[in-house]
Amino acid sequence: MDHSDLPEAARDLIAAAELEAESILESYRENAKEFSAEAYRSGVDPTGLGFSPGSIALDLAREQEREGRSHAALYLLEATAPIYWAHLKPDMEAFTAKLDTIWSWASQKFSTKIDLGDTLKRDWRAWALRERSAGTASSKVASATDAKSVGEDAPPVLPVPPSSANSGNGALVDAFLLNCTQQTPLTANRSHIWRAVGHTTARQFQYWQAGSDRATTEDDRNFRRILGMKPAAFVALLKDKGIISAKV
Repeated sequence: MDHSDLPEAARDLIAAAELEAESILESYRENAKEFSAEAYRSGVDPTGLGFSPGSIALDLAREQEREGRSHAALYLLEATAPIYWAHLKPDMEAFTAKLDTIWSWASQKFSTKIDLGDTLKRDWRAWALRERSAGTASSKVASATDAKSVGEDAPPVLPVPPSSANSGNGALVDAFLLNCTQQTPLTANRSHIWRAVGHTTARQFQYWQAGSDRATTEDDRNFRRILGMKPAAFVALLKDKGIISAKV
C-alpha cells in the first residue's frame, strides 16, 4: 500500500505499527514452538505428516500460525485507520473506501482471509463520526507517538480471530493478549500467562485453553484470575516474578 500521500510523521507511525504487528506474529510462532516441544516431550512426533488428531498440544501449535496472522493483520488495521482518518476527515465516504484498502493491504501482508465485515465497518464509521463531531481526531493522531494508545475515544475494538472462537477459552486469551499489546509496551504471549500462574510447562494451560476435561477447577480459577487483571498490573506481576525484564 502506498502511503506517500501522508506526511512523514504519519508514515513513521504506520511503519512502527508494521514492526509491532510482525512482533505479534513472531510471539505466536514462539508459542507454536512451545506447544510442539510439549507434544514431543509427551511422546508425540510433531514431524510426522503434520498434526495428530486428538493431540491437543499439536492442534494448538497448528492454530498458532493462523491466529498470529489474523491478530497481526487486525492490529495493523487498528493502528493505521485512525491515521488515515486524520488525513481524510471530514470525508466519510473516502474514509470508508480507505478502510477496505487498508484491510486488503494488512490481510495480504499477513496472508489471512478474515472478512472485515459490515458490522466492523459500521463501528469504524460511527467512531469517525464521533471524532468529527468532537473535532479531536486530528490532534489525537498528530500528537501520537505510540500507535497503541487507548482512551475514552479509542477506535472500535477489533474482533477475536475466528480461528480461536471455538477453541475453548482461546477467545478470552486472545482478547487479553490484544489488550496487553495495545495498552502496555509488552507484546504479551501465552507463555506469559501460564508462567505467571507458576507453571513450568504449558500443558495445563493448553488443556484449559482448549476446553479439555483434563483441565482442573484450579486451572480455571488460576487462569481466569490472570485474565481478569488490568494489563498494567499483569506486566507488573511478570516483572515481580522475574518473567520479563524490569526495563519493559
